[in-house]
Amino acid sequence: MVRIKDIAEYVGVSTTTVSNVIHGKEQRVSDKTRKRIEEAVSKMGYVPSMSALMLAQERSGIIGVILQNKEEDSRPALADPYYSELVGYLDQFIKLNHHFMLMITVPDEKEIIRQTIAWNLDGLIACNLQEDFLISLHEHCEKPIVSVDTYINRKNNYINIMTDDFDGGYQIGKYLTLMGHRKILMLADNDRGVDHYRWLWV
Repeated sequence: MVRIKDIAEYVGVSTTTVSNVIHGKEQRVSDKTRKRIEEAVSKMGYVPSMSALMLAQERSGIIGVILQNKEEDSRPALADPYYSELVGYLDQFIKLNHHFMLMITVPDEKEIIRQTIAWNLDGLIACNLQEDFLISLHEHCEKPIVSVDTYINRKNNYINIMTDDFDGGYQIGKYLTLMGHRKILMLADNDRGVDHYRWLWV
């Protein structure tokens, strides 16, 4: 494994100079020296340690995506086609913005908060969490949060993206009524959240 010390000896500079170039502090190094170090890094196949980069930049470069596996549901969250497709697109977008994605899928809320703090995440995308937990998460972690598919009733400091299930239910009910149907059946396994708002108009 190639170390910063090996590159420094090869180029004939200090390890601090090599570290400055690798960690983007190039204003402290001449263009000629920087070019020689970059060529040595490429030639010798040096791969920087992510943990060292995180310490040097005081940021992780990681966006956490929370998919809370419910304790009462034996299926993992990603077994749901909706979430698997959502995570696939999130992963693409996060990479395009030069970050990495960390999935947090534990059921326990305290463990989610612990992992968020431990990884020093740059931000969070929280999928289908309860409003009270979102507020607690923001208070403990103080990170930018984008919430997906949560019903928000109070003012908050995060962005919420959701579908209008109430209007969706209305449009379905209106269409079926216009088609002449009068006995409409809706199948759901609960009367909470999404299903409740769809049922109100159906």
